[in-house]
Amino acid sequence: MYKSLLFLVFIFSLNSGARIISPEQVIGFSDSSFNYNSQEEATQATFCFLGDFETTCEEIKNAAYRMNGAYYQGAHDKIELLKCELSFGDSHYQEDEVKVSYELTDDYGGYFSVTRAIKSCKRSRLL
Repeated sequence: MYKSLLFLVFIFSLNSGARIISPEQVIGFSDSSFNYNSQEEATQATFCFLGDFETTCEEIKNAAYRMNGAYYQGAHDKIELLKCELSFGDSHYQEDEVKVSYELTDDYGGYFSVTRAIKSCKRSRLL
């Protein structure tokens, strides 16, 4: 039963933005200034990618575009994507990662500047 529930959460998360499946990993890309109470929290959040590594920056750009579109339609938070780069790892010692920097702001004075190294999601032994 527990495995089925995790599987459903996993499948649901692939279709609807990020869902936290543990305190350290978020599947997909979705971020907001409303997720954090401090710069330290924003800096410590961990993201990972699934699927094709080479399309991750495009996915992040599309998510930022959608979020900013929602802002101009009345939402209260937005993102400014500063940089997104693919870093191809050595197959023996380093893994592929996406290096991304962006600023999260909102209408209530929230501001967080974050730089993340997004790596491939680790498979849970429960899935």
